[in-house]
Amino acid sequence: MRADRPGPPRILEWICAATLPWRQREVVLGDLFEEYADLAGRLGRPAASRWYATEVWRSLGPTLSAALRRTFSPRSYDADDLVAVVWAAAIGVIVTVALTVTGLS
Repeated sequence: MRADRPGPPRILEWICAATLPWRQREVVLGDLFEEYADLAGRLGRPAASRWYATEVWRSLGPTLSAALRRTFSPRSYDADDLVAVVWAAAIGVIVTVALTVTGLS
């Protein structure tokens, strides 16, 4: 993240965007950005970034679950939901491997 950038950490924005269906992406990212900006103004950017990271990580489980339900529903198949599932699974594997390698798990 660049020091002069006023928004949340880019990697967290990317993770969130990659795991959300396109229909919800703009609204969710916009809401998170507004809350981040408010917290950054009141508590500082480090606290706002911690809050943002917590929100992104907390959303991965429900987002993945919803995407799986939509993807494998007999009524509708949505390639965008499948992409979200793949990204969420890849991120989960990367985090698990990183925690295992560093001994934090």
